[in-house]
Amino acid sequence: RYWDEVWSKGNVAAATDFYAPTFQLNGEETSVENFTRNAEAWLGHFSDFGAEVDKLFVCGDVVVSRVIYRATHTGDFETVPSTGKRFELSGIDIFEFLADRVVRHWHETDHLDLFQQLGAEPRPATT
Repeated sequence: RYWDEVWSKGNVAAATDFYAPTFQLNGEETSVENFTRNAEAWLGHFSDFGAEVDKLFVCGDVVVSRVIYRATHTGDFETVPSTGKRFELSGIDIFEFLADRVVRHWHETDHLDLFQQLGAEPRPATT
């Protein structure tokens, strides 16, 4: 339901049914309000965004999913102007639940692959 509602349908408000009011995202404390703002901004860069769950594993209060994302790049994204290109990207998410709400979420996606699919040149890190 999370992947379909929040990401495929763009109903980011549905995240409030999934996450605890405050939770950890990749080790950083955040709020569901901050998450919904960021999800809305992310979806604003891409049209026809869809998330397909490829694999799902449950062990106690932990859920692990492998997800395939597909979309068209129709809005400026970071340093990349809109390209109109389609992309496909996979990601791994680990959710830890407490009282039916996510209290910890780890998300891993190869953003370099995304930038390459959009035709962007990788830039070296600066110090």
